Amino acid sequence: MKEIFDWVPWFQDLASKINEGGRDTLAKNARKMDWGQRDPALLKFGNENIDPFSFIYYLAALNSVNNWKTVYSEVANVYGIRRRVDYESAEAFYYPTPRAYNVLFHNRGKADTDLLWELLAQALSYSVRSDTFKAVLKIPGVGVAKLSQTLFLIDPTKFLPFDNHGVLALRMVLGTGNYEEPRAEIEWDEYRKEMKRIMEAFPGCECYEVNMFSYLWKHGSMPVDLHSCYQVSTNVYNDGMDYWEDFEENNWVYTGGPGNRRGWPKKGGTTQRKKRDYPLDSPECGDVVLVRYRRRYGRGIGIVYTNDYQKELSSKSRLHVLWLNKKSANLAGTTPIIGFSKAREATRTVFRSTEGYSPTFGLLDRLTSDPPPPPPPPNPVVHPCNQILYGPPGTGKTYNAVNRAMAIVLGVDRIGEEDRAKFRAFQFDPAEGTGQIAMVTFHQSFSYEEFVEGIRPRLDAGNELGYERRDGIFKRIANVADEERRARHDSAQKYVLIIDEINRGNIPKIFGELITLIEESRRLGGSDATRVVLPYSNKEFGVPNNLYIIGTMNTADRSIVLVDTALRRRFDFVEMMPKPEHKHISDDFDGVQLRKMLKAMNERISLLLDRERQIGHTYLFNVTDMETLSHKFRNAILPLLQEYFYDDWSKIREVLGGAGFVVKQKQTYTARLRNSDLVDEDRIVYERLPDGHDKWLDPDEYGKIYSDDTSSESS
Repeated sequence: MKEIFDWVPWFQDLASKINEGGRDTLAKNARKMDWGQRDPALLKFGNENIDPFSFIYYLAALNSVNNWKTVYSEVANVYGIRRRVDYESAEAFYYPTPRAYNVLFHNRGKADTDLLWELLAQALSYSVRSDTFKAVLKIPGVGVAKLSQTLFLIDPTKFLPFDNHGVLALRMVLGTGNYEEPRAEIEWDEYRKEMKRIMEAFPGCECYEVNMFSYLWKHGSMPVDLHSCYQVSTNVYNDGMDYWEDFEENNWVYTGGPGNRRGWPKKGGTTQRKKRDYPLDSPECGDVVLVRYRRRYGRGIGIVYTNDYQKELSSKSRLHVLWLNKKSANLAGTTPIIGFSKAREATRTVFRSTEGYSPTFGLLDRLTSDPPPPPPPPNPVVHPCNQILYGPPGTGKTYNAVNRAMAIVLGVDRIGEEDRAKFRAFQFDPAEGTGQIAMVTFHQSFSYEEFVEGIRPRLDAGNELGYERRDGIFKRIANVADEERRARHDSAQKYVLIIDEINRGNIPKIFGELITLIEESRRLGGSDATRVVLPYSNKEFGVPNNLYIIGTMNTADRSIVLVDTALRRRFDFVEMMPKPEHKHISDDFDGVQLRKMLKAMNERISLLLDRERQIGHTYLFNVTDMETLSHKFRNAILPLLQEYFYDDWSKIREVLGGAGFVVKQKQTYTARLRNSDLVDEDRIVYERLPDGHDKWLDPDEYGKIYSDDTSSESS
């Protein structure tokens, strides 16, 4: 099982070669690589500002089988790394995986870059200076978890990652710390002493072994049970030889046979099982294995990871373990052992009382009695798979759809402006299959062929017209999400498809038979997972449960009168109405109270028309002077009111209260008509003030919109 740690020398080689080549070589290699992803954020800097920590951390974020086969092999190629690594193994790279959106270690230029190159050289020689360590932690966006994870990748034999994936939980179990989010800063000496305390509980083990064990234990994949304890002899074939070096190097234990002292039966022979038959197929993941040679020599303590003997009782099978203690020690004396057996209380007592093994038994006692501590609150946020944000124009539906999409992919309840600024890094590229958030806008002519798959025309090299099957945006992002789901299961990244103006499309025409598949229970990974055969490709297709759909719907758009019933049943509807009190609307400038003005207009629109066609708050965002207010009114708000009321200026005038932006027109032009009897004598004609009129810049006119005095009339 040692292959699960093949990545250790691979990353050590990479870090050394990066340090030897320097920043120009790193920049050149990074830019000539086929990343499999478009424009990695670390490439936005010039050569002098590219740093090794961002490069290594970004590489760790690409921790998936596909990236191992492409990006990692490409890195090995450009840097000449010849270490053997199984790029197609699901366990080839067992280390912390950061989020790809937050990989950069600096944004401030050469000073920070110089610090990071300096720390790399110090880390490789394990001569880290406290002032360098402290200065790097002070770079915005760099915390203990992020820095220690990257130091761990640079040299997994010298550093531990202080993150929430296991090591912090071990600190609590060992009584050396509290289970909490890692602090933003920590002194180098404190970090080093904490690592030493933890490693003392794992005599002879490496940091990467402790990290893997703590991760598996903390996440429930390795439930420790000291009550289920076995012992094995390193005298594998009863030939007097000690095979401990083979055990230690390969992270396994085994024996020469299932109980027959002469070893495994030859082909065609038989072996009569005896009372002393070895229970090799009994150990489960989390059981303890005590390793010794003869009666008085302890060799180590391991914990079962996987058991080949449960599949086949063969001489090729092995009991794979993670080592908790690899120190040899003299035992006070135990009963003779040949092969493999259940460890009796007397044997456990001898190991426990031996100085070299007592720290490990102290750890096992705590891990057996204490379940892994729960993750810190709050509980994981649950977002609906399908939701539609609906409301009048200008209420921030698309803006909030992006915010919700970012919250989903980041696994949080809501995001701040700092997270939203990273949106571009998450945008889905259909050609590359990278990114996690895709956007599309529905319209009346949008079709299934554009959304799912279809036959599209193309010109070949000779300008001859041909046809090809092409996947639509929905199928592309669904396939990428499903590949991620199958590779990582519960820890899979989340993907989001934002459908703007979803009600403007013909839903049955666009979704077709797939409208059923977006139901939560019918998604891949759900209780009633369903696939269908697509009509153009004749391939099975399903919607994975890590793909979320967010639609937006403008309630003022009457081009589609009724919302499709299929949407009503399958989506959560979230109403977004105007917010006059929004923080981006000025409360008072030049005597104009915009919040009162917006509220008054919307109350009148609701009475004259309906509440679905109000004026959204974004129409008045960042209005802080009369020129901007005049421009918004003339070019956005009044045209919207004209659309709402079909140019019924009397109602528009009513919405504006006493403001004089719409005035009565005197009927002096009727003499131009050959038959003036055709004109209704009681008809009132209105017109909008010309753009250059002084009233557009008069604060008092806007004040009349929300004034209680409605007696004034403009004529």
